[in-house]
Amino acid sequence: MIKILLVEKNLILSNTLKESFSQDKQLNLVGICNEGNEAIKFLKTNSVDVLLMDPQQTNGMVATEQIHKEFSNVRIIGFSDLTEIKPDNQMVRLGASIYLSKFHTTLNELITEIKIGLHEQ
Repeated sequence: MIKILLVEKNLILSNTLKESFSQDKQLNLVGICNEGNEAIKFLKTNSVDVLLMDPQQTNGMVATEQIHKEFSNVRIIGFSDLTEIKPDNQMVRLGASIYLSKFHTTLNELITEIKIGLHEQ
């Protein structure tokens, strides 16, 4: 089972992903954090395979870099609706494996990326 941590403040999106992931026997959403520092604290006491990080959340970019360094076994997927700046390059440079747009990524594409990416490690 793939253990996922989500960093997201939007309750509708969080609840939608939680419900969707619960329908897939390979996925387990083990936690939802509101911001980057909360995710770091969570990772210190919990095992996670994949982190869905919204860089817009408080300390999202800084946390991405720190998590990549301290928890190198966690695959970070940048997941945001940022359109004005190019977070994809910055997220990857800071340690994310990939950046996905909330506007242009379907639920099936997100789930596939979680599964395929994990198998590539």
